[in-house]
Amino acid sequence: MTTPAGPTKPAVTGQILSPEQLQEYQPNELGYVPVIMYHNIIQAYSDEEPQGDVLYRTEEELRADLQWLYDNNFYAITMREYIENRITAPAGKHPVVLTFDDSRPNQFYYDIAADGSVTTDPHSAIAILEDFFSTHPDFGHTALFAILPIWCFDYEAPEQEPYCQQKLEWLVNNGYEVANHTWDHQDLSDVDTDTFLQKVGD
Repeated sequence: MTTPAGPTKPAVTGQILSPEQLQEYQPNELGYVPVIMYHNIIQAYSDEEPQGDVLYRTEEELRADLQWLYDNNFYAITMREYIENRITAPAGKHPVVLTFDDSRPNQFYYDIAADGSVTTDPHSAIAILEDFFSTHPDFGHTALFAILPIWCFDYEAPEQEPYCQQKLEWLVNNGYEVANHTWDHQDLSDVDTDTFLQKVGD
């Protein structure tokens, strides 16, 4: 003789909220999900890296951005979740996608010791993210890195070149997404099919 199972909790996906829950969570029924894109994370602005240029954000500003998102009930999700419409942000949280373009060295930089051992530079974007996620576990733990294979976290930093595969594997193994940003950033709006396939798929 088997004992009947008790009532099961409704799945989050497709669950109908009560009027009280709607008031509490105030869901975003329009479906807007911000996708925030970063390029270079620097320690301070300079003549070569001027304030106001969208390609640059300071370490302090990145931390402030993350704190603002957290304070305003955002929750980091993957781009795959967003594209496939299977968002797992908890009720009451607003999904946000964090992306890092061009695989710049300041996004994921290794300090290399004399004995060849490596540690992640604490000023690099990935170290800042990891620090923030560890102290805010209810914010989610992910971001997307769009990789240029020709400059895999080593643009003007040749000492970083041997560590491309190691960094990519670390990202995937630690909850981050790795995406294709074309081979070398060529404009694809007016190229032949062979060139397009080479830049995107080879």
